[in-house]
Amino acid sequence: MSTRKKRPQPTSTNPVAKYAGKFNRAATFRDGRAYTRKVKHKGQEPFPIRVA
Repeated sequence: MSTRKKRPQPTSTNPVAKYAGKFNRAATFRDGRAYTRKVKHKGQEPFPIRVA
């Protein structure tokens, strides 16, 4: 029985797979101390008081 020789695979890097982790992660803010969340319903009271 003869042994088969493996062909050398060309070394090519996939740029999509190489940088996928960088682009798929969540966005980060430049200054973590200045984080502010936008108001969802501006101008509405949080708990409307019903007058009977």
